[in-house]
Amino acid sequence: IVFNVYDTLVFTEIDGTVIPHVATDWECSDDGLIYTFHIRDDIKFHDGSPLEASHVAFSMNRALAIGEGLSYLWDGYVDYAEATDATTVVFHMKKTYAVFVSTLVRLAVLNEELVMANVDSSNSSYGDKGDYGKGWLATNDAGSGPYMTKEISITDYVTCEKYNDYWMGWGEKSPEGFTVRAINEAATIRTMMSNGELSITDEWETQDTLEALRNMDGIDV
Repeated sequence: IVFNVYDTLVFTEIDGTVIPHVATDWECSDDGLIYTFHIRDDIKFHDGSPLEASHVAFSMNRALAIGEGLSYLWDGYVDYAEATDATTVVFHMKKTYAVFVSTLVRLAVLNEELVMANVDSSNSSYGDKGDYGKGWLATNDAGSGPYMTKEISITDYVTCEKYNDYWMGWGEKSPEGFTVRAINEAATIRTMMSNGELSITDEWETQDTLEALRNMDGIDV
């Protein structure tokens, strides 16, 4: 869900090759301790505001401060990030990190103004940053990705709809939206698949469930 709702600096081809995304290009200092990224100037967040380098720096610094989730990719390696102008963000490293650029496929770029406008200041987990917007982000989005969150039930489902102004545009067969459901019961999955209420399921099903699905018309395993 996250990487349909949020953009990242880089992306990958099917073979794992790192390619530009929000970033148009980048360079690394000779000592490997400073990475400079140049970003596009035509990307808008879902609320219509422009995505700028300051949002990228905020997203990295927030991840480092929170120290949860995917921040393990940068903890101990990245010192801090700063925006030197609207389209340039600089990452200052604590030490060399050969795979740094490829890890940025997991740095979701957040709308800083929107996140900080919805901070729970009664929560002092991160000092003057309150809860750093964690509570609000659980049921809202602050992204610029191809889809926007429409409805979120934390324990049950997330429904997303197409962001028509997405900077990469759309192909003819692009889905208008999708719903991801939290379903753990094999019987429910089989029933919903057979009724056409579920299009895709995960790879963690039992062999019996996979065989049952394989035998249903119109379903490929």
